[in-house]
Amino acid sequence: MGSPLKLHRRAVTTLLPLAIAGAALAAPAMPAPAVPDVAITMTGPDNLAALEPGVWNITVTNTGTVPVNAADIMVDMPLFGWYGIRPMREPAGGVLEPGASIIYRETARFGTEICGKKKDITVSAEVSLKTGADANVENDMAETVSWAEGCMPDLAIEKSANGSEFAPGDEVRWTLTVTNRGNTWIPVSKIIVSDPMAGSTTLIDPPADGYLAPNASVHYEAATSTEACGTLTNTASVRLADDYGAVDYRPDNDSASQSVEVNRGTCAPTPPVTPPTTTPTPPAPEVVPVVSTPRPTICARTTLQTRVLSSKRSWAGSTTGVRILVRNRGANTARGVKVRYALPVGASLVKRPRGATLRGRVVTVPVAAITRSRQRGVSLQIRWSRQAAGARRHVARATATCTTARAGATLTRVRPLQGAVLPAVTG
Repeated sequence: MGSPLKLHRRAVTTLLPLAIAGAALAAPAMPAPAVPDVAITMTGPDNLAALEPGVWNITVTNTGTVPVNAADIMVDMPLFGWYGIRPMREPAGGVLEPGASIIYRETARFGTEICGKKKDITVSAEVSLKTGADANVENDMAETVSWAEGCMPDLAIEKSANGSEFAPGDEVRWTLTVTNRGNTWIPVSKIIVSDPMAGSTTLIDPPADGYLAPNASVHYEAATSTEACGTLTNTASVRLADDYGAVDYRPDNDSASQSVEVNRGTCAPTPPVTPPTTTPTPPAPEVVPVVSTPRPTICARTTLQTRVLSSKRSWAGSTTGVRILVRNRGANTARGVKVRYALPVGASLVKRPRGATLRGRVVTVPVAAITRSRQRGVSLQIRWSRQAAGARRHVARATATCTTARAGATLTRVRPLQGAVLPAVTG
């Protein structure tokens, strides 16, 4: 048996590690630092048509237990290439407290590339923190699904004048009303209005965002001068630009005509002159002066009907013949006949008759007098540009002295040499 001193030292040596271990177990554990957490939700349109302004509302909520600086929150919409979207309103003090939310709102348009696809359009949004810390990344993305509507673009045109009766040399101002009767939005830059008689048109009330919404209208103005007596008929047309990406499905309402009467001024009939009554003067009561009554100038009116004949189909870059027939439907001979033909967009004049003139895009051809029930013809040749495609409208009108004229029109569908432009998403 050892000495008491050795036993005491051995006991102290054994108990000391046990005491240190007990003290370590009794000390409280340090809590882990709180990690921020943000979550994102989003709403969007149920349906979308081509170029319709879609609105997406994004909500970011602080679902964590610590405040988050608003400047550290990053919201992206990768489909549109938008990164670091700004909120509609910053939180108070620039800090998003736990349980609080901030709202983001973005508007975008899809082009005509969605036409005919008949499928869903999925748009997603993502949220992240610049610090990189986020307790739950599973709630950092949201998406919406919208149904792509079938594209049925339709432009219609109506025409009115600033009066019904004019004198030769007067200016007639025409108002052209273009209405979007389809279901797609149309940029006004893709609306082409043609008035061959006026030569040019002016848009007077463009929409603020530059797009013509369904059921909305815009107005154009054009001016022409009166020439000969009779009925003046003006025809205008509207169409979609070739690069719009879709075709007007109702071409029957793409043109409109309006007539006014040129019957004032020198065209008005001269009223008959009543001869003065004289009293016989003696001594020669048998002498009675006679004053002749001048006869009024009468304009022999007649009616001209115009027909336009051309190929129903053609290829871009090819040459197409155009035949214009003018028939006298009235009872009198038509004199001073002129045929005016408006070159379609994308066409150039290759061959024209002798004496024809070209001003702007209007070809004017003088024609000899046409007797009753007879007709005369004018032949032209045009060439389509290599970029031409879609429906092209031929419009012609014959005028003459004291004549009521009826314009003629026909369509040629030009087939392109190359495929359509690749679609793109626009914002």
